[in-house]
Amino acid sequence: MLLRFSTSDMLNCDLIDIATGHPAYHIITTPVTSLQITSYIDHELVSPCGEYRLTSIRHPDGFVVATISWEGRKPGPISILNESLSGVHELFGTSVVRFEPKTLAIPTRFDTEYIWTATPHSLTLFDYDSETTKGAFHRDSFRVGNKFVKSHVYGIGHDYLQFEPHCLAEPIEIIVSFIMMEFLRRSRFLLTPYNFHGQRFKPLVEMRDSLKQWFKPLPI
Repeated sequence: MLLRFSTSDMLNCDLIDIATGHPAYHIITTPVTSLQITSYIDHELVSPCGEYRLTSIRHPDGFVVATISWEGRKPGPISILNESLSGVHELFGTSVVRFEPKTLAIPTRFDTEYIWTATPHSLTLFDYDSETTKGAFHRDSFRVGNKFVKSHVYGIGHDYLQFEPHCLAEPIEIIVSFIMMEFLRRSRFLLTPYNFHGQRFKPLVEMRDSLKQWFKPLPI
């Protein structure tokens, strides 16, 4: 499956199915009150002073297929179809993550050989059984035939999520897992965090990093 993000804001966009040209999912994130969020978070854990948001992922016909609740920048309970998860740790195949200097690897819960692998510059879903990549996030890229060419400059190109279906997981579970992995990747490697107040402009730190990759320093 190949999906294109309609905007650079992954929590407020349409996911366009490249095969059909039509939206496969609608993603929207809205502020909610502490009273509204209690249906997703244990009321004893809710602070009336907290800043709460709810991300809803809808099918084109309107029904909600997944939700992610947020307290500030911290994800809370997650729902996927008819299943409720108490937090991110239940979305993956382990609650303990071993941190490597340059790699963050977390197994999926539906297949122990399927591993989400994140680096400062990439996010992939790798199958160690077949030793093949089953999913990848292509950011700021162009499609050239069946290949992706990264522009290395923010805003030039599109963001794509590409993955192969798995018999033990619904596509929406892979999409939600991807979103959570992208948040973990940004946190682990101290990248510019997601801006809940709008992604209209590129953070200066990330723009600087893009320019460093694109332009080599002149010799002195």
